[in-house]
Amino acid sequence: MRVTQEQKDLVLRAATANGSSLSSFAVSSLLDAAAKVLAQADAWTLSAKEFDEFAASLNQPHDERFLKLLRHKPVWRQ
Repeated sequence: MRVTQEQKDLVLRAATANGSSLSSFAVSSLLDAAAKVLAQADAWTLSAKEFDEFAASLNQPHDERFLKLLRHKPVWRQ
């Protein structure tokens, strides 16, 4: 990974303050950042109004095609 000398110096200072090697600190920080990004990508945030609309939609009659799909035995269970 290419970084400026200024960026490298900052990360090295942080690694030293953390008691880690530069490489260990960089990998750990990258993994933490990746986990946060993926957690946010997998989660939804709804406003109170959106949640109420979503909850109300669960109580609505379902389309017959959807109900037929639910009654169908999955391929992996046949």
